[in-house]
Amino acid sequence: TGDVLCSPRNYPCNHLLVAGSSPIIYQNLLILQFDGYDYQYVVALDKETGKEVWKKDRDIDYGTKNGDFKKAFATPRVIEYEGRVQLISPAAKATVSYNPLTGEEYWKFYYPQHSAANRPLFDGEKIYVGTGFGKAHLYAVNPGGKGNVTDSHVKWIEQKGIPSKPSQLLIDGLLYMVDDKGIATCLDAETGKEVWKERMERSSFSASPIYADGKIYAADREGVTRIFVPGKEYKELAANKLDAGCVASLAVAGKSIILRTENNLYRIEDQSQQK
Repeated sequence: TGDVLCSPRNYPCNHLLVAGSSPIIYQNLLILQFDGYDYQYVVALDKETGKEVWKKDRDIDYGTKNGDFKKAFATPRVIEYEGRVQLISPAAKATVSYNPLTGEEYWKFYYPQHSAANRPLFDGEKIYVGTGFGKAHLYAVNPGGKGNVTDSHVKWIEQKGIPSKPSQLLIDGLLYMVDDKGIATCLDAETGKEVWKERMERSSFSASPIYADGKIYAADREGVTRIFVPGKEYKELAANKLDAGCVASLAVAGKSIILRTENNLYRIEDQSQQK
């Protein structure tokens, strides 16, 4: 009917710019993270009533009183590792693992960067976290620890070609990413070693690449969507230009791609395959 069922208003947070973290659903919970200039916390609400189930302030040593270095914009992810369900929650200066049902903190690891925006990935053995602004790094971390695991559970760190805003893709043991300046990189997920690197001419990126129908789609701020196939060599299939640039990531609905530029919303589908 479109009626408002609940509208909780008692969660202050000044992001200075805009909120970037999306809410996620786990069982009966709607989980949100707030990493602003002034307040930093994670909260879980009953998705039917909007009532608070748990709230956890960030227990992070930011190393500064400057709120600009406490902001983050990433969306968390729920994983299960060795029978333990975890909420992997990137923040400024650290990524934290919580019990998604109670908010209990399991572990965290630290990094120098702030304003994390990438959504973490998980391959069953390691999580992969991009650290955000201030020269982004990519961390591969075993999620089986307790307490501060910075020195014990980080498997590798890569510093080159890591995006500040666009998230990575993980496909068949390879990590794919396009950084803010238009450099596409493929890494071996086990070792972090570079497999290939390709500069995309006259491109800059904010939107995350997507994987659909066996292909990777990367839409840039200049309005060009490049399509390439995953593998150990870069192979571009096409580059299509639209009216304006993309900041929002593409979405897939059935056999269609939904794409929003600065000016228009497109639905793109290969009609030649329709019966």
